[in-house]
Amino acid sequence: RGCLRHFLQYTSAGRRPPFEIYQDIKAGSEKTFDYYCNLYGAAIIAAVGLATNSAVMVTASMLISPLMGPILAVIFGCATENWSMVLKGIQNEALSTLHVLSAGFAMGIFVGWGVGE
Repeated sequence: RGCLRHFLQYTSAGRRPPFEIYQDIKAGSEKTFDYYCNLYGAAIIAAVGLATNSAVMVTASMLISPLMGPILAVIFGCATENWSMVLKGIQNEALSTLHVLSAGFAMGIFVGWGVGE
């Protein structure tokens, strides 16, 4: 009965209950197949944008990149003192950064952009 009262209190005020926010942020920081597809897609778009000197493509890669999920997990975890969420967000962000850097390095080696300039 108390849960329903709190839920109705939040929804009638036009706000979301904290447990919904927690679930959304936790789901956004998970590493799934879609997360990696967006991550590598953004890395490819950024690499092409850098190779062609196109600021629009580099900006577009930032819009596609899913790196905001782990960042929000770190911020929300700090705000709620949920240190396991903070640690998971930091780990996912570091791992994602390594993935993007290795993808860019591989694209630079295999495609040979910038050679002879």
